[in-house]
Amino acid sequence: MKKGLCKYILAHLVLSWCFLWFFANASWVSDACENSQSCENLPGTWYNQPYCISDDVDNSSCVLLWLTNAWSLISVNDVKTIIEKYCKQSLWLDKRQWRIYYAKVMSGYDWWDWKQTFDSNQSLFVYALCSSFYDGQDRPFLSGWSDILSGVFNWEDVAKILKLQQVSNNKDNCSLEDDASLNNCDMSLYATEIFSSIMSEIFKIWYAQIFNVNTVQDYEINQTKIIVSFLSWYYNITEDYDKVRNRFPQTINVLKSNQLFYKKVLDKLKLINNSELAGMVVDDEGCPDTWDIRWLRYLACALHESEWKWVALSRSFLTMCYNELLNYRFFVSFYSQMLEKMSEGKETTEKLIIETQVLDLKNYSDKQIAAFRQTLSDMEGLNMTYPLHIGLLLYQERVKNFRDNYLSPLVTLFYSLSEKLQNVQIPTDN
Repeated sequence: MKKGLCKYILAHLVLSWCFLWFFANASWVSDACENSQSCENLPGTWYNQPYCISDDVDNSSCVLLWLTNAWSLISVNDVKTIIEKYCKQSLWLDKRQWRIYYAKVMSGYDWWDWKQTFDSNQSLFVYALCSSFYDGQDRPFLSGWSDILSGVFNWEDVAKILKLQQVSNNKDNCSLEDDASLNNCDMSLYATEIFSSIMSEIFKIWYAQIFNVNTVQDYEINQTKIIVSFLSWYYNITEDYDKVRNRFPQTINVLKSNQLFYKKVLDKLKLINNSELAGMVVDDEGCPDTWDIRWLRYLACALHESEWKWVALSRSFLTMCYNELLNYRFFVSFYSQMLEKMSEGKETTEKLIIETQVLDLKNYSDKQIAAFRQTLSDMEGLNMTYPLHIGLLLYQERVKNFRDNYLSPLVTLFYSLSEKLQNVQIPTDN
């Protein structure tokens, strides 16, 4: 089977796995997943427990069904109302929530598996989008403890960091201070830029993880430890750095060069405070398998946990990535529906503008999904092949060392013996 086809099938299997998980039997979990329950009475409605997916109950449809019913008779006149509703519901701030909250039960335990939990409250995209709007005094789409994810970020104003301003007639159309309605803000560009920037930094952090570069903090001091740790993890080489450097100078130079490159990549992160997250995992002595991890710790472990040797992508990292994609896609769907509702009764020109935005949202979303899948596929390939690449370099240096220091003297002896044992009396052919 061709390599490209294998990657294609694998990508689809991963995607299917993330949206078609089923729950093990375990006391209250079995009750939560009864197929006879209606959408309205599902345990996840009030978020004492996550939604449960089963053969006959599709909870994602329940979320959309309630959303449609709740808004069916509501007149939508401005973009601000749409964004406000999305943020307050996704961040569990409204009286009646439709927060995205799915999880899988941990095998052998009566508890949810934190590595396979989808939660809009823990989405960087949702938080960044909702915190990006400022009215001069406050961030009206955030409230209370929804600000808990602020510790993940390096910034206070995402709109300025990502240059999300859309200026016309000396006004920023995406600023509540300049336009309280936000009707002239092209949200297809605004939201997509936030999503793509966040995913770019998430992928950069994980790429650096492949080379065992967790953080730029004290990198120069710990560089030798980083190299020794990499060699010990994959190849059980436990010698100190100086001995390893003497045995494998070329391989060490390659490792140092690669790690330095990704250290510089992490230096350029604008949004995510990676050093803070990496420190949380180290300070708390790793990420336990059998415990409920949430908020900053969840994100820290998803980005910096090493699950098993030779595993391409950890479950927690995959879940975090698909959690971001899920919430972005949900925003696109919700916002598109609300825009279409806004277009009702509008003049032809205004309708065309709204229809164009809806089309742009879909196009940008499709491109983001394609880029998302390709990046995960490329990352998976690198994560599996890079240790093999370093292993071959180590083997090559060992062979070279054997040839230069042990094989050459033996070859010389064989050549000398061969010449001495030649029978000089053998007649030559005439």
